[in-house]
Amino acid sequence: DFHSLPRPRQNQTKTARPRFRGRVSRKEEQMRCTVVDIRGDYATVRYDDTGVESEAAIALLPFGVDVGDRLKFEDYAFTRE
Repeated sequence: DFHSLPRPRQNQTKTARPRFRGRVSRKEEQMRCTVVDIRGDYATVRYDDTGVESEAAIALLPFGVDVGDRLKFEDYAFTRE
């Protein structure tokens, strides 16, 4: 039934609200990781703070990266530490 559907709030905006209020510290903008595996065009990196593993395209990593290299992810770019 159409009338049983929840109604949207009147003052609801379409823009997303920031997750954090105020300024994010410089330390929170940096993430350190270690390359744990390379397969084809992708490398698996493990983030030090969380232990989460993620795949990143080799083209996004510094030239000559190898397993065991430590990287810093900052401003949407990987650099060697």
